[in-house]
Amino acid sequence: MVLIGDDKQLGPVFDYEVKGSRSMFERLIDAGAQKQVLNIQYRMHPYILSVSNELFYENRVADGYDKKHVNIFLNEDRPLLIVNVKGKEKMFGTSVHNEEEAIIVS
Repeated sequence: MVLIGDDKQLGPVFDYEVKGSRSMFERLIDAGAQKQVLNIQYRMHPYILSVSNELFYENRVADGYDKKHVNIFLNEDRPLLIVNVKGKEKMFGTSVHNEEEAIIVS
């Protein structure tokens, strides 16, 4: 059997109770199954990678990102913008939304 995925990513979210809090990846790794870690990523900007790389991957993931194939960000070296929007989160079914944030983003 071959499983492909990332044991460091967030697990699935269910609207019903699931017995156990650990993923199949975690259980197999704990049981001694062989794990092969891919160590080059090509999809995200290096600045964004730096956060998850430090927090979850012990800085073992190398950057293979090629800037020439993506849109230009507001700031090419720091492709994220954090804006503090005061608003109230409201439940919509099982999701939480903040209409004020949505207006600011759009």
